[in-house]
Amino acid sequence: MRGEFEREHPELVQKVVNALVKTAAWTSEPANREAVLALWANSGTPIEALRAEQEGQSFQRRYSPRLDAFFVERYRTTVQESRELGLIRGDIDVAQWIEPKYVDTAIDRLGLQARWPAYDASNRPIAR
Repeated sequence: MRGEFEREHPELVQKVVNALVKTAAWTSEPANREAVLALWANSGTPIEALRAEQEGQSFQRRYSPRLDAFFVERYRTTVQESRELGLIRGDIDVAQWIEPKYVDTAIDRLGLQARWPAYDASNRPIAR
């Protein structure tokens, strides 16, 4: 499949993305941090290890669903490094993989623009 489902059923894609963004909103709420860690601990990783790993991290920033210029640049860098290490052979246009309109629409519909500002490729917030 090369995007046929997305082109044929954009309303379903939006519905799924809306649910994922709602989940990200709940996860990124500071009051839910311990509940999030407890849920993650169900995977078998001790909650203390999860707390230590996340210490000093902003869930709001770290788990932002935005597919902004910073997100794209991080993946471009990863692809470039993987190519330099011989892990991949060809060029990959990361921007062709990414379609931010569904996430952006969900963020707008749910009124979460202030929670997750967009960042430019240099990791600076974009003024809106």
